[in-house]
Amino acid sequence: MFVLKHLLHFGDVRDYLMILFGIFAAAVYAIGHLLFVRLFGELVSLFVSRVSTVQCSEYDFIKQISNSTLDNEKFHKDVNAKVIQLIDISINNLFENIATVQSGIGWTSSVTLSAIIFVIGSLILALFTDWKLTLIVIIGEPLSAGAAYMLSKLTARTTILELESYGSAGQVAQEVLAAFRTVTAFNAQHNEQNRYASKLKYNTKYALRKGLIYGCFVGVLMIFTYWTTALGFLAGIWLKTTGKHPTLDIGQIVVVVTCMTEALQFFGYLAPSLKAFFDACNVADPIIRYIEGTNIDHVEISNEKSLKRLEVTQPVEIVFDDVSFSYPNRQQEFALKNVSFQVKAGDTVALVGSSGSGKSTCVQLLLRFYDTTKGRININGHSIEDYEKENLRQIIGLVSQEPILFATSIKENISHGKDNSTFDEIIEAAKQANAHDFIMKLPHKYDTLVGERGVQLSGGQRQRIALARALIRQPSLLLLDEATSALDSSSEKLVQEALDRAAQDRTTIIIAHRLSTIRYADWIIVMKDGSIVEQGPHDDLMAMKQSYYELVNQQQMNLTTSETHEEVNQRIGNQASTESNDDILTNTEEIVTKVPQNKSNSFYSLMKLFKLNAPEWPYLLIICLTGILCGGCYPAFAYSLAETINSFQECSISAQMNRVIVFTRIIFILGIASCILRVIHYTCLGLVGTRLTNRIRTKAFGCMLRQEVGWYDQPENNTGALCGRLSTDALAIQSRSTWPTD
Repeated sequence: MFVLKHLLHFGDVRDYLMILFGIFAAAVYAIGHLLFVRLFGELVSLFVSRVSTVQCSEYDFIKQISNSTLDNEKFHKDVNAKVIQLIDISINNLFENIATVQSGIGWTSSVTLSAIIFVIGSLILALFTDWKLTLIVIIGEPLSAGAAYMLSKLTARTTILELESYGSAGQVAQEVLAAFRTVTAFNAQHNEQNRYASKLKYNTKYALRKGLIYGCFVGVLMIFTYWTTALGFLAGIWLKTTGKHPTLDIGQIVVVVTCMTEALQFFGYLAPSLKAFFDACNVADPIIRYIEGTNIDHVEISNEKSLKRLEVTQPVEIVFDDVSFSYPNRQQEFALKNVSFQVKAGDTVALVGSSGSGKSTCVQLLLRFYDTTKGRININGHSIEDYEKENLRQIIGLVSQEPILFATSIKENISHGKDNSTFDEIIEAAKQANAHDFIMKLPHKYDTLVGERGVQLSGGQRQRIALARALIRQPSLLLLDEATSALDSSSEKLVQEALDRAAQDRTTIIIAHRLSTIRYADWIIVMKDGSIVEQGPHDDLMAMKQSYYELVNQQQMNLTTSETHEEVNQRIGNQASTESNDDILTNTEEIVTKVPQNKSNSFYSLMKLFKLNAPEWPYLLIICLTGILCGGCYPAFAYSLAETINSFQECSISAQMNRVIVFTRIIFILGIASCILRVIHYTCLGLVGTRLTNRIRTKAFGCMLRQEVGWYDQPENNTGALCGRLSTDALAIQSRSTWPTD
């Protein structure tokens, strides 16, 4: 109920009108079919010697109620837009789960709705026609409902385990594709493909279990359908011949039996529909709970209407007042211990110290990724917790050690720093970041695509683009978290010039790895094990000859050694130069060629699928044989039913009874045979379908890993798109190969 309520929560007026129209269409169809059953019974009474069974084709059935489909494409977009903010749901799981939800609330919900209406209407019509016979025959209905309930419970448990298995495989694919260059450098493509395949193998047993459950359900439905028919005619002839209901005629028996068996057949329609719906509920439940949860940061931000806003265009003043902090997962271990310092408006303050000393933690607290455990942080005289988070982050510019660029153009990457930024503002920010010159040398200038995470740019170029993104908003506070530590000397010089220019006329906090870059800072704070051990200007700290002095001397020794190695490298022609990387994009764009798209016809694709399924040929043979035998049960049932009705032409009551007993026995046997055949059929089908899907996923993943590096630089081949292709395409094949309509 929770999931259904929240699924409808995402609909609008148009969706609700479509739902109402769908309910009306489903009701009209069900009532029309019931009227046909009533008319059919009257005709049998007039022409006992002949009987014709007319069933609405599945195509017409779906066509009449297709308008009841909830606008599932709109649901797909609404949920994607919200769930994409949840960092603890993997991209691969997201695509697969949303596709499952989309399938569960689409046309299958229409089938479910119409079937429910028909089942209720059939029961009413049967009771109205002859309540005595109906009460005898109705025993199959609650048993079918119980089977449907058991299906939902067992399928729910198996689906959760199956999704967890697919999720672990999806995480492998996501991490491997994101680090494709590293995988290629170590020739690890084959190993990673095997690791991905090993994760997929776990879901085979769950698919086998689901096939067995589904086969049992369909098989039991067929037993109930056949046995209900046999029971109806046996009970009818018994009521009539014993004098308990002498007025009962063949037309009434046919109406009651048809209503009950048709209701059971509609339970058959419900089987795949309920499976899809319950699968959708199982995967939607955690998604909806996350969407409606209170732990999402943007929800907290939107509710901060009563907090202060920073309306400043001038540098800000920052005060750390006896701040202590421990991370939520390490509450007993303090990352900061009684830290106190002041950053005056417009000053440049540097935080230095060894790794793990608490420097980056100070930056995270300023961005309010976390709140202090003890003490307070003041900005312009007010506690940082008094300001809206969104507004606070708008006046802060951040440049990290490893800048993250998006797989889009340089212009769009810079514009992410400020909403509704103009192209002139983008150019000005690039000039301030010392990036404009190298951008203009690129083939498409500001429209050049940088690749996933900016892989087509050098480290120095990525850093300058990230700095331009931070500067375009004209921040009052600039945070530089080891912005040059990962760069070579040439790149560092270019980036450092841009950083020095950016630090003018704004408050700046620098986390420095190379101490030579912060010697001219207004104030230097030395940290160790989460505490401040020294602070002051560069000259004063050097004169004290303590921790800072030792750090500087140690780096000077390392610098001398590294300079010696650099001279050797220059002599053998391996000098690292940032500007030499400016033509990376030019060369890459010349190398990249699109993989040809060979359009195959449906028959050829089908043959390819059969070829992929070749290792399962014994199971395919069993599927074909059981399918043929299941199909043969229908004409055998029709013949037995016709002969049973013809039995009422006999003049002798005993002759009628004997013929009815003979042919109802045949119907009983057909029900048992049909049940066994369907259990075998769907169990093998589930196994074959899953192995085919796993094989397709593995081969597709292997093909991706064998592509040239340039193939990954194309916008359509980013990690998210490739992971989505692995999950949704294979899921579409599985949905069409594992659960075909009977």
